[in-house]
Amino acid sequence: MEPVEAFLVMQLVGGIFRDSCGAFHGCFSIYIGMTTALHSELYAVNSHGCCRTAHSVGWNRMWLECGSKLLVLAFENMNLVP
Repeated sequence: MEPVEAFLVMQLVGGIFRDSCGAFHGCFSIYIGMTTALHSELYAVNSHGCCRTAHSVGWNRMWLECGSKLLVLAFENMNLVP
């Protein structure tokens, strides 16, 4: 098995907020440094991205689109997240 350092790359995360009609309501972009792709996806969704922003403006429902199957599985079963 390869060490985790083999998978570290410079990561940027971002997101776009739209309503159900497609109207633009904001966006974010954050440089998070050297990390794995999964960590950057988790960071974008939870730490300083989608969930925090949605909560701060009072949005209580969200549709999240993501290309990471592992991230989707993590949301379905939080026991998978270390």
